[in-house]
Amino acid sequence: MKKKAFTLIELLLALGIVGAIAALTAPSIMDNINRRVLTSQLKNITHDITFLVDEQLLNNNTKIIGNTDLSTPDKFFSHFEVTKSCEVAEGETSDCWADSYKKLSNMSDVDITIPAEGKAFKLKNGAVLSYSYGTTEFDFKTNPEWQLKFDPSDLKYKPITSFRLLPAYAAVLKQPAYTPAVSANPGLTAQPWQKFDPTLVTPELKYQLAWTGATIIVDINGAEAPNIVGRDLFEFTISNTGKLPTTTSSLASLKTNCQNGNASSCFTYVMANGWKMDY
Repeated sequence: MKKKAFTLIELLLALGIVGAIAALTAPSIMDNINRRVLTSQLKNITHDITFLVDEQLLNNNTKIIGNTDLSTPDKFFSHFEVTKSCEVAEGETSDCWADSYKKLSNMSDVDITIPAEGKAFKLKNGAVLSYSYGTTEFDFKTNPEWQLKFDPSDLKYKPITSFRLLPAYAAVLKQPAYTPAVSANPGLTAQPWQKFDPTLVTPELKYQLAWTGATIIVDINGAEAPNIVGRDLFEFTISNTGKLPTTTSSLASLKTNCQNGNASSCFTYVMANGWKMDY
């Protein structure tokens, strides 16, 4: 009985097909692995920060992070193992951050501004963190993409109205008082936490909002590649009551904003998506 076997040519053809398939799929497999690694690192950093927030609020018997070590960058970073400061003299550049960052949609450059009032350090795990804490004022009429909600019940106890502001999550109405706001916008007397329409505000009414909290920019692996917003660069806020960002925006909207270079949308998307970087 004559035994059959593969010829050398058949084996070479089979190996060639396997090699071609591997060459096509290997980049995709490696990309998935890299995204999982970066997501895991982002999750770990976030966990460390949220643990610090909870610990500080508890130890200081307060509900405001301004009464804790999170009130200044120096105190904040005293709780981390740092390897170097990212501060540089005027005219010099820091090797903590990449020279430029790209957006996912078309790989064009994104303008990333590191808050001047904060400080940045490189951590022992290779991540670079920028931390700033304070109060930011702005006119919401010039920021129509922000959703403003109010709670009329606050007026029974306070001279000003407390707001929940998305995506910054904490704000107060500084001026004018509630009464002229109602006269200009009758709809404000509706149900608590009704969505407020800033387009109804008359030109003479100037609403200044003040948000107090912390802003954190993180590059998971420092100046190393890929240096892409949503891959290794993210931004998020912590409200003055220690809350991480939440949003009423859809995941699809957050993903689009992320791919267009919005670092805070990237963080909120990944967290809201169960810590999955599927973009």
